[in-house]
Amino acid sequence: MKQTIMKNYGILVLTIWIVACKEDENAAVLPFDQGSYECFVESSQDTTQLANQLLGTWQWEYVSCFWTPEQANDQAHRGLTIVFQADKQLEVRQDGQLVQTSSWSFEPNDSIFYELQVEPPVIQLYGSIELCDSIVTFEDAYRDGCTNIFTKTR
Repeated sequence: MKQTIMKNYGILVLTIWIVACKEDENAAVLPFDQGSYECFVESSQDTTQLANQLLGTWQWEYVSCFWTPEQANDQAHRGLTIVFQADKQLEVRQDGQLVQTSSWSFEPNDSIFYELQVEPPVIQLYGSIELCDSIVTFEDAYRDGCTNIFTKTR
């Protein structure tokens, strides 16, 4: 009896391992080098530096959500741009058309990261800001949310 249970358990584990390790040919490819986090940490930016670097137009590139990884890089946000302005206002544009204006400010969320407080909210801007060069990541996966990545266009 014990041998049969162990045999069945072994087959179950092997089956799960094979299925779980199968490569997904539809998996999304990130549009940038994964070194942006290290670049952000090395630059140790304060809110003034972050604000100055955020100013301008950012094109949405990528999304991945904790609970729905199969929808990574869903095209639902293709054509979305965020324009950060010096007066702490931002514009949300879809295919060039203004769809929302919001105010923005920073709020610390741990020792080195900040989040944007946006009113009214913009869901693509939830999470810790990791900004390096012309890439900004809004990382909310640590709270089971989504990670959204933007590239600066101007």
